[in-house]
Amino acid sequence: MKLKLLETPPLYQADRAVVLFDEDADKMILLGCDHAKSTAEEIARVVNEDHDHVEALQRIEQWSKAYPLDIFPEPDFKKAAELLKAGGITLDAISASCMRHVVEHVGEIARKALHK
Repeated sequence: MKLKLLETPPLYQADRAVVLFDEDADKMILLGCDHAKSTAEEIARVVNEDHDHVEALQRIEQWSKAYPLDIFPEPDFKKAAELLKAGGITLDAISASCMRHVVEHVGEIARKALHK
């Protein structure tokens, strides 16, 4: 749900009723109560913030499926470690580099969602 605050309907006092527009469902919601505008603004802010957080989580979840085992099977880590060691590289260094890359990008997605 993505909410947008619309102009107050002409038949209502500005502080007693407002209209919220749900962009995702393409429908309007009439909110009538004391301090309706400030209440509606807060509702819209919270719902839209939640929408951004859900989008970020969906991106992370989608990214988690980027390397399926049927295409990228698990390697023989013992053999890989031996081959890397022969070349003067450790498997730990490779693993740390890969994890750093993943965590930095997950952090970037989270930061964008949290600071919108």
